[in-house]
Amino acid sequence: RIWDVQRAGSWVLVALQQAPDCRPAGADAGQGRQEAGGGSAAERIQARAAAVARAWQHQPVQGVRVRVEVYRLCTDSTSAGITSSHGTSPAAPVAPQLLLQAAAEYELVGLPFAELEPPRWVMQGSAAAAPGNSTSSGSGGNDGSAAVQHSVQLLHSSLGLEPCIAQVDLHPASHAAAAATEQTPARPGVEAQGLGTSPSSTTVDQAGITHVRVWATSDDGTPVPLSLAFDSRQVALQQGSSLPAGAPCVLAVYGAYGREDGLGHTAARAALLAQGVVCAVAHVRGGGLLGPAWHEAGRGAHKTAGVQDTLACARHLIDAGITHPRRLCLTATSAGGWVAGAALNTGHPLFRAAVLTVPSLDVAATMTDDADSFHELGDPVADPAVLSAVRAWSPADNLPAPGVLIERWVAALRDPARRTSPAPPEPSGASQTPALFPATLVRVGLLDTVVDYWDPAKYVARLRWQLAAAHAAVTGQVGSKVPAPELLMLVRPGGHACFEVAEEEAAMCAFILAHIKG
Repeated sequence: RIWDVQRAGSWVLVALQQAPDCRPAGADAGQGRQEAGGGSAAERIQARAAAVARAWQHQPVQGVRVRVEVYRLCTDSTSAGITSSHGTSPAAPVAPQLLLQAAAEYELVGLPFAELEPPRWVMQGSAAAAPGNSTSSGSGGNDGSAAVQHSVQLLHSSLGLEPCIAQVDLHPASHAAAAATEQTPARPGVEAQGLGTSPSSTTVDQAGITHVRVWATSDDGTPVPLSLAFDSRQVALQQGSSLPAGAPCVLAVYGAYGREDGLGHTAARAALLAQGVVCAVAHVRGGGLLGPAWHEAGRGAHKTAGVQDTLACARHLIDAGITHPRRLCLTATSAGGWVAGAALNTGHPLFRAAVLTVPSLDVAATMTDDADSFHELGDPVADPAVLSAVRAWSPADNLPAPGVLIERWVAALRDPARRTSPAPPEPSGASQTPALFPATLVRVGLLDTVVDYWDPAKYVARLRWQLAAAHAAVTGQVGSKVPAPELLMLVRPGGHACFEVAEEEAAMCAFILAHIKG
């Protein structure tokens, strides 16, 4: 996928990224376009990305692969060596040309699921001082372009490794290679292991953290990638397998705006990994792991696809024996509350706990004042049908009624899988009977201007009433054996990032461990 595009005068930097087990999205996207010339600069970049993706399909990787290319944007047909199809008239229109000047590939070996910041682009040389100078817009042979040295700094981290910086120098390349080359040279010293075709792949990073990519199957048959990280020294493994056996697990989801829940290092994840917890990330539709088409498949009228994908990932973790419903915690932040909140409404028996941080939950009531959500969900002012569609899945508008909560609780008690699978030990003094709803911690920023505090507060108030009514009805029938639902709202006098401090991360970890680890 196209990871980042930067421009400095007539220079254009394009960064492409591919991770193992992810088929390059849009591999056939540019076949109808002319890759060597013609079309807009944006079309040329898309076509070039398609060419690299087709080459990468046949090259397995050990880690996240990054290819960085630097072009000169040229609108002068003479200096580019192009003859106009309209004759020799200098006024004839010529499409802008992207001339490849330098390129490099870098592979984060052993980091199949890494989080990368946009590359920091460094140019050195005489022509770099005046990138917009028209006298240096030629093909690069005698205009000083070849004397410009390009490099990038890649800041990256993984679930197990702290952030570090890699310095990558770009090497000069002929602009003809942008059209003629379908083969991308592999990085020297990297041994292919065939990760791209296996249903699951396993890698151990330098910190001893095992990374596994597995695939869940959604209700409509769509494969959904699921990234796992765990410390095999702290987790019991299944016999004859590299997967954990009934371990406590935290499932993170975002699935909005073409973004993913971070795969980078955090203090909270490091603490959970050290405690033998499996950290999982569900790359549901609406996110961007598999490219723009994956985002479009979970946007607007298709938003519920991300909800189904989340539940499919939770079921896969349980059915594969990786975890147990009484050891699974769902987490989400900000717009991830759209998917996570809706998943809790319909599939709450799959989870023991949930942590929602500055979540957007009362979507139908707040989206009319949030222009940023129009691209993701649609414009309810221009199209009233959008509001009706959002109200059909909005977490605050679709909380399960007390009767539904009781029915699902009874069904969970009678579930054969729950009775036959080995149940994890409960914390001291805890009831063996499951609760009506997962223990839920909602963290709210009082001064948050991205998600107003009253959005999640309204959700908590409504859910608290539903849970109280259901619990009163159940205890009136079976006595006091049913534990009271735990629903906590933690409010801090801060903004959208007020929980990104060590004290708050520690408190969240304590809540999670108290409920999913015996």
